[in-house]
Amino acid sequence: MVAGNTLLPPQTPFDSARPITANIAIEIKETVTGSLHWSSLFFLGLILFIFLFSVNLFTEWLIHKK
Repeated sequence: MVAGNTLLPPQTPFDSARPITANIAIEIKETVTGSLHWSSLFFLGLILFIFLFSVNLFTEWLIHKK
């Protein structure tokens, strides 16, 4: 909610936005199971997971690099 929770795309770095996690949490209860909207929300979750997993792998590599 700190980000502003707005659906409009931000025009400047100071505009409000809606994070991916908030978007999934808000919209998942209104979608029909198996619909394209439902699948796209799960795809967003997969993208978020892959991004965070790669960031974690990279930081672990940096920490243990000698």
